[in-house]
Amino acid sequence: MVSLGLNAGIGLASGANAWFANPAFTAADTGDGVAKLPAFIADFRRDRFALTSVATANIASSSVDALVVPRSSAFADMFSYARSSAAEFIDAAGVAQQAVADVPRFDYRNGYRQLLLEGPATNLFLNAFAPATQTIAVVNATQYTVSCRGSGSLTLSGAATGVVTQSAPLTFTAASTSLSLAVSGALSRAQVETGAVASSFVQTGAVAATRGADSCRLSPAGESKSRGVPRRCL
Repeated sequence: MVSLGLNAGIGLASGANAWFANPAFTAADTGDGVAKLPAFIADFRRDRFALTSVATANIASSSVDALVVPRSSAFADMFSYARSSAAEFIDAAGVAQQAVADVPRFDYRNGYRQLLLEGPATNLFLNAFAPATQTIAVVNATQYTVSCRGSGSLTLSGAATGVVTQSAPLTFTAASTSLSLAVSGALSRAQVETGAVASSFVQTGAVAATRGADSCRLSPAGESKSRGVPRRCL
């Protein structure tokens, strides 16, 4: 799981008073030592982005001084994002939501807005958003992580033993091919996935379900406009 955010700059204006003109974004040019703004700024935390004002076709022939005059832009202009499935995130109110396929997740689980990027994951726990006691098949000698959300718990037996709560996921290596999970109390989510880390919950029904990997890279415009010039992207 990767979360990206940036906390710099203030104000929402234009021209010299624009947020991206804040001196906090400047850095010394290695050529002349003069502090300059970057030509590419991505502020995920405050949902604001800026690109050089120079047209893509003119970048190669433009000077650094011309390139480092940014303008307001949008996430979709600067990044190409894809995900093959729906995926869960936590909104600003702390409520779990589902983002449809190919829609980026801006997650607030750490108290501030972040772009959430994860690899693929398959949840083996059936009817995971209405957890009930069950036994599932696992692969012997394979590593799994069990997690849950709510005030209750999961008690494991068979391939592993232990108690899982919202604040205490459990990672284990399966000792057999059958894992039993007994639900106690009130749970709203449960997940059994391979690997050593608990990822965002994947909704399942009568069969296991897989969340596709998040893919985020510079868009063609973002890549061409940021190549070879200063950038800020955290």
